[in-house]
Amino acid sequence: MKVNKIDTPQPKKTKKYRESLNTSSSKFKRWYTKLPIVIALLIVFFPVGLAFMWKFAKWSKKAKWIITVIIVLIVTVSFIGSYNSTPTINLNNIENSKISTDNAEYELSGDVVSIKAAKLTINNEPLTLASDSKFSYKVTLNEGDNTFSLVATNDNGEAKETITIYRTTQAEFAARAEADRLAAEKKAEELKVEDAKTTQQKAEADAKATDDAQTQADTQVQQKANIDSANNNAFYINNAYFKGDGRYDVVIYSSTKDTLQIYVNDENPLKAKVNDEGWATFKKVKLSERSKLSFAKKVGWFKYNPVNYVKYISVNNEQINLIDADAAAGLDKAEADARAVADAQAQAEALAQKKAYIEGLATTYCSKHSGWRNIYVPQGTSRDEWENPNEKLVTKYPKQSNCVAIMTFFVDTMPSEYIDNIINAQVATGMNKAEVLASWGWPNNNSNFSSDFGSSGTWMWDTGTCYYGVCPHQQYANFFNGIVDSTGKY
Repeated sequence: MKVNKIDTPQPKKTKKYRESLNTSSSKFKRWYTKLPIVIALLIVFFPVGLAFMWKFAKWSKKAKWIITVIIVLIVTVSFIGSYNSTPTINLNNIENSKISTDNAEYELSGDVVSIKAAKLTINNEPLTLASDSKFSYKVTLNEGDNTFSLVATNDNGEAKETITIYRTTQAEFAARAEADRLAAEKKAEELKVEDAKTTQQKAEADAKATDDAQTQADTQVQQKANIDSANNNAFYINNAYFKGDGRYDVVIYSSTKDTLQIYVNDENPLKAKVNDEGWATFKKVKLSERSKLSFAKKVGWFKYNPVNYVKYISVNNEQINLIDADAAAGLDKAEADARAVADAQAQAEALAQKKAYIEGLATTYCSKHSGWRNIYVPQGTSRDEWENPNEKLVTKYPKQSNCVAIMTFFVDTMPSEYIDNIINAQVATGMNKAEVLASWGWPNNNSNFSSDFGSSGTWMWDTGTCYYGVCPHQQYANFFNGIVDSTGKY
């Protein structure tokens, strides 16, 4: 009996397989072994990048050697270039080649960048560099420009920097001090003027306050005299009529000490408390032409009917005329009659001016349209006769009365901003059909059509002699939604 041999995995192969599994698992866990990280390290920090490339990258050895050689060559060339370069001088706190100072001394400091050993001189004077290639050199400055030449040398060559330091001169110091002195004097003079102005304003304010106090005292004396006179005459009123327009302070003297209400034209009540001296003040009361002032007193929720207790009324410190209702009505009627006569005269003058204006327009219109055979003359001033014209109303020879009717329509019924165009037989964009009809007359031909965008149409007029129904010269006006949008001739 023949027994087939079953192949089993070789121990070496099995071990390698397990190592690969372990390696794959390790790669999955360690993010820094991933290919993008290796490439980034090769660019940013090539020593670590090369190590990671040889350790983790699944590239061929040939590719790895090529990358390694390229990086080594780049580093070598860069080092050789730096090694063979001339030195560089870096100065601290100097933005340009010329600086200014008020000091007698200045410190030049900075460093020299050089791979090889370098030397530094300032104005041909050797200067020792520190271990970190830094230097510091204090110089004494003369007035005006001071030029310093810095030269750094190594085996490959030299680098130069020239610095000019300007020290302020004594003359400039003196000029600056003089300018400061003049500015201080000017400031002191301005303060002096301002103090004088403030003193004058205070004196004026004090004088005004004194005048106001005296005026108030005089007013109180006059008011007291008026009160005494009213008491002597036993004069009591409830209604007063005031002629004016604006807001006024209304002061009344009353025989009662309760809270009072003031009514302007029997509405809009305002409250004011009567003081111990019998005065009540209503602030900023709106009064107009011939305002009626009525008063009442209110205690708690109850308002008493108007009573005759007001003895004296002043508006803006001036006593007003106290008249009864009948006298006020008589004044109102006289003023109303006078106003009616004035209004009638003004209206008659306006009508006369309007008539003369229309007749002047009509005369010009008739002269400009003399001999026309297609003038549209409506019978009245109805808008419908123009918005829906009838050809039967066309006349060959318009009369002055026809021209007056046409001008009356456009001045009175439908005022037109194109009145000059109508009179001078001209048509412009923006005119409506009625205005075109009055300017150029009834068209010889017209066409109209409508669409979803609106209505359009064209009116045409013969402007020359027609032969066998053919008119070689015509002018036209195109309409869109009843308004002229273009005109022309052909």
